[in-house]
Amino acid sequence: MLVNRSVFPLIVSVMLIASYPAKVQSVAAQGAAGTVIRTNANLVLVDVVVTSKGKAVRNLQRSQFHVFEDGHEQTIASFDEHNGSAAPVAAPRPAMIPASLPAHTYSNFSADQVASAANVLLLDELNTPQQNREFMRQQMIEYLSAVRPGTRIAVFALTAELRMVQGFTGDASQAIKALESMKHEDFGGHLSGLSKNFQPNFKVHVHPPDQDPITDDRAQTTLLALQQFARLLGLVPGRKNLIWLAGRFPIAFDPGASLSAAQVAVYPVDARGIMSVPGTRVSDLFEAGEAGSMDGDPVIKEQIKAEHAAMENFAEQTGGHAYFLTNGLKEAAVRSVENGSSYYTIGYVPRDEIVDGKLRAIKVHVENGRYELAYRRGYFASSPYHYATHDSGPPSQITKSIVHGAPEATQILFQARILPATDSLLQGTNVPPRPAGEMSRGLKEPVQHMIVDVTVDPHCLDLKNAPEGGHQTQVEFVLVAYDANGERVNYLVRALQVNIKDDSFTRVMDKGVPVRLALDLPPEQVFLRIAVYDLDASSVGSLEVPVMVATR
Repeated sequence: MLVNRSVFPLIVSVMLIASYPAKVQSVAAQGAAGTVIRTNANLVLVDVVVTSKGKAVRNLQRSQFHVFEDGHEQTIASFDEHNGSAAPVAAPRPAMIPASLPAHTYSNFSADQVASAANVLLLDELNTPQQNREFMRQQMIEYLSAVRPGTRIAVFALTAELRMVQGFTGDASQAIKALESMKHEDFGGHLSGLSKNFQPNFKVHVHPPDQDPITDDRAQTTLLALQQFARLLGLVPGRKNLIWLAGRFPIAFDPGASLSAAQVAVYPVDARGIMSVPGTRVSDLFEAGEAGSMDGDPVIKEQIKAEHAAMENFAEQTGGHAYFLTNGLKEAAVRSVENGSSYYTIGYVPRDEIVDGKLRAIKVHVENGRYELAYRRGYFASSPYHYATHDSGPPSQITKSIVHGAPEATQILFQARILPATDSLLQGTNVPPRPAGEMSRGLKEPVQHMIVDVTVDPHCLDLKNAPEGGHQTQVEFVLVAYDANGERVNYLVRALQVNIKDDSFTRVMDKGVPVRLALDLPPEQVFLRIAVYDLDASSVGSLEVPVMVATR
């Protein structure tokens, strides 16, 4: 039992400060290693993939790099190498988190450290003919079956809207299970959508296949999806590799600016070069039904050449690489993830301090070698992210941590036990009363009163000497429940002052800081996002748990 009535007052006192919805706070930039840099200067981060003959080049020195903005060399303020080839190493386990967690208990601690970059597989069903989608899915399952342990991967699908198949995970088997659970005929039909509460949502009508694919609205739909993707991935710190699998590519727009601003490198993969299934024709990929092939139809041939040029432009502008005329989807994904996970992050403060919103060109040079470099080629001199006028600024650490499907944050380690209030293990303990949660009054009965006992590793908190003795800090706890469609069902935000007395300090440091929260949930499958935020240190820990809520 994590918390009970008899030991709770002796271990730590927790004072309720406020209850309010999560809000957006401004930060200047997100460092490559996850550290928030609070400064009035605009720190520009450039991820550089250095390869030689297709292989990642490692162990280069800071002095070998030179970065130029609009032709003027800049002073490098920060430099980090991320070695994606390194095998996961065992992380020290906090004393309060056992190697084998009790039933109904979960933790954001991982014994293996995950790779440095986050990877996103986008299965573009909108721009791929129906008969080829199952083959594409099977190829992705084959790739995931052999992925390097610890590789962070999320899987999305694009239909008439952008949908999430599997949120970020370091366990590829979870992504495989999500893909295998989808049948060919309903691929894309029963996927978890992005939450309207954090991202703009849209549904765009798709023209039937007998209409001209060059003039239909698929290009606009794809553009909206990638803009939505940029906003979502902008909430995830560090570099993101977007492996975009499609049967055709729009040529009328360039989403590179918004994606590169969110540190997203695009790796477009042309499915036409890999789909060697019976009955596949190039003309099928345009869904126009013409007979013939790429070689026999000059119009189609020129269209495909234009699309390949657009793919290369997407990749170049964002620091990725385009793959086409290849029969290896799995191999293309492997190269994208491996090279995209071994990179250098350069940070510099522009000498030109004028914030005019104009595009600034970036050029990087590396001494002492003939290397191929992939990096974003520019940015707009405003915010590191492009926000609409109604937005209140860059997202805070806590806002990033509660996005459905986002990677787990591990700056603050904790474990959480999730039980219905009627469970026998909770008998004789103090249980918060109903209603619980900001959206509880809108829920239809029957509603299950769920208890979430969170125990925080105090070594991760910014503890300060309290005026009356002992130690204290301010911590924000957030619970957000999403349904199977990614819609927010209920949420709770609690800002608490944690006070640890001197006579119990040693015990608390060993056992952890316990906090009991409650949330009302409907009887269905939900995804419960739990976040712990240190207000003084701006550090965060988060965890997402699938919970099947039973009727009372």
